[in-house]
Amino acid sequence: MKKKRMKVRHMFVIILMLFLIVTNDSFAYWASNIVAPNAVDSSATIVIGEWSQAFPYDGSTDYEVGDLVIYNGVTYEATSPFWSNIFPPGGGFLSRLGWSQV
Repeated sequence: MKKKRMKVRHMFVIILMLFLIVTNDSFAYWASNIVAPNAVDSSATIVIGEWSQAFPYDGSTDYEVGDLVIYNGVTYEATSPFWSNIFPPGGGFLSRLGWSQV
């Protein structure tokens, strides 16, 4: 009986640990709008939004137009593939050539 209880406890702890695993970056893709038809029907149209996740700025990464980054707690969008790879966002006048604050 004692072995059975111990086995149940171990299984409970393992299951609990599996549920507590957390990731920092989520790659979830959510539907931004669901449109149901007026008529009684079993179908609906789901409009899916665009990918718009911002990651921390990394000077060694090549950025493309539209990429979102977080730098010093502020979100920026790359506006030039050339200038955004030379100057970090929020770095003064020259950084405005490649980045715009969102």
